[in-house]
Amino acid sequence: MIEIKNLVKKYNKNKKNEVVALDNVSLTIEKGEMVAVTGKSGAGKSTLLHIIGGVLPFDSGSCIIDGKPIENLSDGALAKLRNEKVSTVFQNFLLLSDNSVAENVEIPLVLAGVRKKKRKELCCKALESVGIAELSDRSIGELSGGQKQRVAIARAIVNDCDYILADEPTGSLDSQNTEIIFNLFRSICDNRKTVIIVTHDLSLAEKCDRQIILSDGRRYEDQ
Repeated sequence: MIEIKNLVKKYNKNKKNEVVALDNVSLTIEKGEMVAVTGKSGAGKSTLLHIIGGVLPFDSGSCIIDGKPIENLSDGALAKLRNEKVSTVFQNFLLLSDNSVAENVEIPLVLAGVRKKKRKELCCKALESVGIAELSDRSIGELSGGQKQRVAIARAIVNDCDYILADEPTGSLDSQNTEIIFNLFRSICDNRKTVIIVTHDLSLAEKCDRQIILSDGRRYEDQ
């Protein structure tokens, strides 16, 4: 379970151009839920996602994952959290452009010390699930935006984390591939794992179990 309590995040703190990205936000997300986080640009959606993912510090409040406040974790423990428990699909993909698709997908497995033969097996499975197994040997630089997006999703799911955080995961995909990715996320939730999706796509959000709506850095309502 994820518990957010009175979370505050400011950018350019104590400067004239200070921005309050999250203003006293509290929420709870249960195990096995598929939750959409929606709202206008600048509402704090990606900031919230990156805090839960352990990649962005915050100013006050608490983010508790499975009973552990992540603000109390050391850098090493945060790195372990990101690799073993909480995996993020970044909006700008963060792929290594000079490396192959398979080399990008296996990064979490390498960090986890998984043996080469097992890494290959798990990479193939993840790429098959997003429909691009035939691209495993291609360089990232040769791919379209939609293909890169699916590589990023494959990398996020390859390590079988309990929490998948996806920032606009279907933004570069057509309707057919959007449906494939949604069904993949739904199957992940069916195995008692949690998926949190930041999206502007209201049709995608409406298919989720719940929508958390942010407005000007505050939790506005749930649907």
